[in-house]
Amino acid sequence: MMIHRHPMIPIRPLLKASLGNSRAAAAAPLFGEGREHYFPSGRIALTYALKEVGCTPQDRLLLPAYHCASEVSVASQFTRRLSYFRITDTLAIDVDDLARKIDASTKAVIVIHYFGFPSDGFSAVRALCRERNIALVEDCAHVLPHPHDAAPLGRLGDYSIFSLWKILPVPNGGLFKNNRSPSAEPEPLRRSVDLGTTALTLKSLLKRTRYDYTPPPATAAKQTTMERFISVGDVSARISPLSLRMAAQLDHLSIFQARRENFLHLLKSLRFNGAIRPLVTSVPDAICPFYFPLVVNRGLRDRLRDRLLEQGIETVPWWIYTHQDFPVEQYHEALRLKESVLALPIHHDLNPGDLEMMAERIDRVVRSWAAS
Repeated sequence: MMIHRHPMIPIRPLLKASLGNSRAAAAAPLFGEGREHYFPSGRIALTYALKEVGCTPQDRLLLPAYHCASEVSVASQFTRRLSYFRITDTLAIDVDDLARKIDASTKAVIVIHYFGFPSDGFSAVRALCRERNIALVEDCAHVLPHPHDAAPLGRLGDYSIFSLWKILPVPNGGLFKNNRSPSAEPEPLRRSVDLGTTALTLKSLLKRTRYDYTPPPATAAKQTTMERFISVGDVSARISPLSLRMAAQLDHLSIFQARRENFLHLLKSLRFNGAIRPLVTSVPDAICPFYFPLVVNRGLRDRLRDRLLEQGIETVPWWIYTHQDFPVEQYHEALRLKESVLALPIHHDLNPGDLEMMAERIDRVVRSWAAS
């Protein structure tokens, strides 16, 4: 039996969505009130967000030092004037460092809600942006909002982006919300679908409906499925109607609750010691974790990943890639996180037995290190 990092795409909702019509797919916003724009990926949604911000080559953008390299790739399309604010070892924003880096040319601040949790320091950054009249973009690529929360993540900044395929079992999808100018109606879905989106959808379906999928090694060259077919700057590309219909039909609340329960179950089952520790130790109300971020001693993270994969457990060495233009040597906390965080799956396909098996096998590997 294989424990996959993503949930498999369920066949029954897939078949049901295949028989639907595209006009009905976007009958209501997926994530609360307000106009939504749907794209093939969160990266393209972020491109659209910075376009809405009105960023020009003369403007400065502030990004967190701990990030996936794609944020820098997207931001660099608009300006080369990128500055980075410090993120601590506990994923907290260094608000003082951020404030020092604001100048008269600062157009926007991007804040990432890591692993689905609210970014520590976000309220202070929000107040600072309002005071300085700076656009605040929430990167909610790891976030599944609570269906009944009046003020969930993604509704607090001026703009927000989501990555549907990461948090829901759908082939692809990104989402943009404009909280500055909300509208009661979502964006109508375009009936025509470009070949890039179609190819991306088919490839994802083939991969995520197979139960014998083996991921590439952590050292493999990075080229995402999305980048093979669609440019990150192509904001004319739209989500496939199939993905949007599936996203609308899924039970978000049951997925939300299952991820919370699985995170807490794994937190209780893992045996922490000098080699491993949790990066996050509690789950606030109305928050849905994306993965369980485990901190592994430097030099051992990839060894643990490989040993678990040999035993049928797929995990993710988190954000191991660094953009060539990012001065990572200046941000030691970000570098340590890139070298030590292993993301453990907690999605809704997993049951308590799966989680206990994962914890037991992690403990077995760690104890073997101590013995040797």
